[in-house]
Amino acid sequence: ILLQDEFGNKLPKKTMKEYIINDNYVQQKAKTQDAVSAVKIKYDIYEAIKESLELLNFNFNSDDKILVKPSIAYAAYSYQAINTNPEFLDALLRILLESEIKKENILVAEQALIGSDAMDAASKAGILEVCKKYGIEFADISKGPFEEIESDGYKFSIFKEALNRKIVNAPIMKTNFQIGISGALENLARLADEQTQRKMYFEDIERKLPKLAR
Repeated sequence: ILLQDEFGNKLPKKTMKEYIINDNYVQQKAKTQDAVSAVKIKYDIYEAIKESLELLNFNFNSDDKILVKPSIAYAAYSYQAINTNPEFLDALLRILLESEIKKENILVAEQALIGSDAMDAASKAGILEVCKKYGIEFADISKGPFEEIESDGYKFSIFKEALNRKIVNAPIMKTNFQIGISGALENLARLADEQTQRKMYFEDIERKLPKLAR
């Protein structure tokens, strides 16, 4: 079917349901908290994120403390598609601020791969520029402080701020030589200190990542 919105914008859509011209197409919103929304970018990233949250019936509270966790593993330019795109982060921060969350309650935090510098990576990726634009702090997770927690009998040393805030996980999807694909789950690994990360990856990363998420 070919959809048209109130502004005259057109969008093709695959559907199993039969429609005729002038029928209204209504997207069904999530009925449980386990739902996943997958939204294609039609015109800009901001609208896609907004639509995704609306489908999930998700709203931020103005008193929320947020940790945004992008993936900035390497010092690379945005067009290389190695790190979270700065345009995505820009749109996400706009939405958080429009939800009346105070900018001092938002923290963007990441650590680069072991042996790399997070500030250098964030600068080259365009992430620092976005944070400065909105007056939001960027933290290098590798500097800590960390707190030890236990999950299923396994001990993790975790960035303390991650334990006291709602985490907005903002990874980039890419291949990974060790676990096949890097995405939201792999992005959580860098919330741990260097020693924990080394232990996780050398022992059995496929089993340790779910424990970390839990």
